[in-house]
Amino acid sequence: MNSHRLPITMKTMFQDLLLLTFAMPPEELAALLPRYVHPYVRDYRSYISIVIANMRGMRPVIIPEFLGTNYYQIVYRAVVCLRDREGIERPGVF
Repeated sequence: MNSHRLPITMKTMFQDLLLLTFAMPPEELAALLPRYVHPYVRDYRSYISIVIANMRGMRPVIIPEFLGTNYYQIVYRAVVCLRDREGIERPGVF
């Protein structure tokens, strides 16, 4: 089993979603990240974002929606690259 996956599949409905993205100088973002995580850079800018979502009916996939949990989720993230041992950059968020 892959240790990066939940042992069960979850299901939800994104009822409302707001994504705000801001550009910033790469060196400022780099100062906030662990040394092995690097800012993604495009046109000399790096990016951070805030995601606000209303999640409806979060539950294991085999459970009916009315037994799920409703909540708001706020996520702050930086768009980054991780360089693996071979030097290949892998984009993602931190």
